Amino acid sequence: MRTPIADVGEHDALIVRTDYADDASWRALLAALGEDVHPVDDPAWADAAPAEAVAAARATADGGPNVLFLADRTALTGPGHPLLAVTTLLPEDCAEPEWYAQETEFGTEFRALAAAVAEINANLSIGNLGFEEFAAAARRDPEGRYRPGAD
Repeated sequence: MRTPIADVGEHDALIVRTDYADDASWRALLAALGEDVHPVDDPAWADAAPAEAVAAARATADGGPNVLFLADRTALTGPGHPLLAVTTLLPEDCAEPEWYAQETEFGTEFRALAAAVAEINANLSIGNLGFEEFAAAARRDPEGRYRPGAD
């Protein structure tokens, strides 16, 4: 059973570790992320699917963040630590089906380099940019990753 996710600070990026093969890579990822992160480092989350993390994040007292980041094997081993950014928006959150379709036009997840996590999290938390804008930028990237300043 997955452990609950504690309430995430208002400006903290939620990072859920899902790969436990290499602790040194995890520490390197955390160092690359810097401050303002809320890491979930519990082996109960090993191999968790994005939907599981979204459900747990939404179950927090404050309803969770707009986006969460999975630290899976790709994130821990890839150059630049490309985390999996996942929207926590669900169709029932939108008054009109078209709104959800617009927000997820480029998918509900994309890869983002660790150096871009603060930018993504900050812009989404204040409503400056939408998830779809970051996902579109990742889609345009030759490696399918969102890079800092690519919006």
